Amino acid sequence: MLYASLVISLILLLVVNWIVARSEHPVPGAVFCCLGFALGPGCLMVIFPAVMWQAGLLSVSLLILSVPRRGKRLYRPLSCVVTLIAYSILIHDILKTQHEFAELRLQFPYESLEGRLPTRPIREGPLLSDPMRLENLESKIEREVWYPSRADSLQRLHEHSVDQFVNSAGFGIGRMGFSTPRIDAESLKGADADTPPVPQPDYFDPAVDSAGAAHRDISLWDGPKIGRIHELAVIDFVNPRGFGFTKDRQHVAGFQQHRMTKSPDPSDPWKVARIDLISLLLHESPLAYVSTDLPRMNELRTAPTRPLDAFEEEGLKSLRVGEDLYARGTGEKARMVGAIRATKQCLGCHGGGRGDLLGAFSYGLRSEGR
Repeated sequence: MLYASLVISLILLLVVNWIVARSEHPVPGAVFCCLGFALGPGCLMVIFPAVMWQAGLLSVSLLILSVPRRGKRLYRPLSCVVTLIAYSILIHDILKTQHEFAELRLQFPYESLEGRLPTRPIREGPLLSDPMRLENLESKIEREVWYPSRADSLQRLHEHSVDQFVNSAGFGIGRMGFSTPRIDAESLKGADADTPPVPQPDYFDPAVDSAGAAHRDISLWDGPKIGRIHELAVIDFVNPRGFGFTKDRQHVAGFQQHRMTKSPDPSDPWKVARIDLISLLLHESPLAYVSTDLPRMNELRTAPTRPLDAFEEEGLKSLRVGEDLYARGTGEKARMVGAIRATKQCLGCHGGGRGDLLGAFSYGLRSEGR
């Protein structure tokens, strides 16, 4: 784009000076020429900012033609000067933007996730009883990502060279440039970055065993409803809008911690009483984190843990053979264990394969409509 802009500017400069030198009344023709060069490329969906500045300054410079006898001779050097001024304006803006980019790279640097993620194999339960559930979850996560996304902006910030930036954003804006978002701290930060912790509902003691003979598999009659609860919890916890840009596991920019921002209660009759995150990969044996807030990874890293109870152990066995939900209860109270599996969006950081069991949620549920 830089070279195209320079060529167009040179042609414009020569044509305008030719009109001024040869015409008895050069102003209308020169102005019309400037308008054509400034706006003409727009028909091809391309804008050259430097050419537009140049055309405007060349048009204003035509006022010097009013100087008796010397006007035309003065216009030639003046036209060269205003062309340099047009490019100087744009170069100043580019240098300013490059400085802002350098500041943003310091604010949103590349980080390594090696120390935060498990190093041992994560392959757990490669068989899925319902592969469509994982595909639907991936589609919904994809829709949650903003457009234009933070990941695209963070990639442009870290991966685009100065030459690429100058050629695209400085001296020529093509089709893609019209939809390219401005990169600034607010857009890179994301609107959900400062979401405060949300306390656990704590409607009842989640340790109450719901796996006795008097309790039924509630998925047999309320499967879609409890499945929706778990789906909402996973999408909220995964935090798709906070993924950032992942070049590889050692170079991740703008990543925001997995966290929950609300209780996943889509509809009656079931409401969430408590959600505990079950860790499968960071400890020698599965453990559940204990927190007064809904799960947030930045808090859970230092939170106390507890062994799984009998219900959670039984539920985990079901998840490991491919199920996504294990739920038992009565008409009023219930327990549920739901799988957190690796979607395609997780693999860049977590590795492994689609469908791997990365963790689980242990739910306490209560029914308000029965």
